[in-house]
Formats: sequence, C-alpha cells, structure tokens
Amino acid sequence: ETPDGIRLVKTDAGRLVRLRPGAMATVHPRDVAGADDLLDLAAVSEPALHHSLRVRYGSGSVYTSVGTMCVSLNPYRDVPGLYGEAIQMLHRDAAEGGGGAAPPTHLYAVAERAYRCLLRPHDAFDPTAPGPRRRDQSVLISGESGAGKTEATKIIMMYLTRRSAAERNGGSRPLEDVVLSANPLLESFGNARTARNDNSSRFGKMLHLKFGSRGGMVGASLSNYLLEKTRIVRKDDAEERNYHVFYQLQGCADADLLAYLALGEQLTTDGHRRRFLHNAPSKMDAADFTSTDASLGAVGLDAGDRRTVY
Repeated sequence: ETPDGIRLVKTDAGRLVRLRPGAMATVHPRDVAGADDLLDLAAVSEPALHHSLRVRYGSGSVYTSVGTMCVSLNPYRDVPGLYGEAIQMLHRDAAEGGGGAAPPTHLYAVAERAYRCLLRPHDAFDPTAPGPRRRDQSVLISGESGAGKTEATKIIMMYLTRRSAAERNGGSRPLEDVVLSANPLLESFGNARTARNDNSSRFGKMLHLKFGSRGGMVGASLSNYLLEKTRIVRKDDAEERNYHVFYQLQGCADADLLAYLALGEQLTTDGHRRRFLHNAPSKMDAADFTSTDASLGAVGLDAGDRRTVY
C-alpha cells in the first residue's frame, strides 16, 4: 500500500492492479476457502458471495446452498461422479437419517426435500391445523440464458421419477418413462440455438407432477406460455438457429417423410424455403431426431400421428 492509500494487488494471472482507497473489499479469513452454505459466511457481502462461488466452482463444486435454496453454476462440461444412482441414493439415505457425513449441496437434495414435504402430513407444518392433509410443493428454477435451467429441470425430474418408481409397483416405471420422454419433445419443438446458448428454451413452462398418497407418480401435465413465435420467420443473429425440429427434419428425415411433407429436394434448393433455415443441420441433429421420434411414440402417437405432428 502506498502512502496515499493506493494498493497494488497481484491477480491470479500475475497482473498488478492499482486500486484506490475503498475500491477493494476484504474477505473474512474464515471465508477464504468458501462455504457450502452461503449463510455460514462469517461476513456476508457481495464480494464474499462472489469469492465463495468462484472458489467452489474452481474446485468442481457447481452447487452451493443458500439455506433451502441452491445456487447452480453451469460447468459447461461433464463433471465425473456428480450424478447417477449412487449419488441419488446418498441423498435419499441422508434425508432418512442414515448417519454419516452430510452429502454436499446438490439438486438431488432440493428434489428430495420437495418430495418429502409433499408426503408430510399437514400438521407437521402447523400442529394446530386439523386433518392429515398434505401440501403441494413447488420447485422454482430461474436464471439467465445459458445458466442451465433446462438441465436442472431434467435432473430434478429424473430424481423424482426414480423416487416415485421405487414407491410404486416394486420399481416398475412405465408412467415415469412417459413423463421423462416429454423432455426431448419440449426441446425439439421449443428450443433453439442462440448467440449465448446452443439449447435455449424459447418458452416458459409449468410442469405439474402428481403423486399418490404413498409417493408413487399418478400423472403429469404441462402448461407452456410465451413461445417465441417470431423466431420462425425472423432471427436477429446470423449464428442463431430456428427451432431444433426444423433442422432435424431437414437433415435427418427419410425421403418418404420429406415427400409426405411436400419438402423433398426443395428444402435444400428453394431459397424461399430455406430463408429461415440458412444454418446447416449439425451432426447431433440425426441422434436428436431419432430421440424426438421415439419420444412421440412413447407418449402414444403411432406413425400416422407422428407424421401429422411434423
């Protein structure tokens, strides 16, 4: 620190930065290593929150608690050992009081808490309330484009459907599989590539999962709203794409389906038809089209119905 209060600070990259008095906030020594729950910080401040999230992200911990909330940072890569049945059972056993160290913060813990509160008697919340009624639970997932909302939704759905299958019919999960099959459909018909996100949801959705008194799933429904219909005829950035399903059909549908849709060769030679599909299909579109078609079949649509949808 200079006599006039200017501080010279070396960044992690080795660069020296001059900071005026008051321009730098210090982190409490207890908070240097970060905190699994931000409410446990010795001194809560915006710099301390950012520091803790940065440290945890750098160590591979993409989830951080804020009380009952979970802050998720998109790693933009696969994190080995972060998901799977073994990790799911770890969080289930911890919620059941299985002993041992508490597992680290995870979306599985959020889903498990919601599942248990759903089945908890009403009077567990309010001892004075009459009757053994139970309360609906909500999981709100929000964030900016590219934050990982779509993936977080799928992770929580997969956990809840597995918990449901374990409580219903000895692990049989035909209904749960149908519910999960809706994800590829929603992404194909409602997601598109933007300048910031290759799989951006261009609509809002409210997913209702319905459970019986014993914890087994008995149904589901979906409400969607604010679909970005203008994307079909206009895109603001040349790097953006239209909805995924158009490219899946363009590059992956067989000749019979293209002929049925009156597309055929015109899809690639007629400039008017390609006006809003100027970006070529990607290598993933073939696998995605197979998944889309299989999902349509899983929800009960035969070949004729699927053609009508396309």
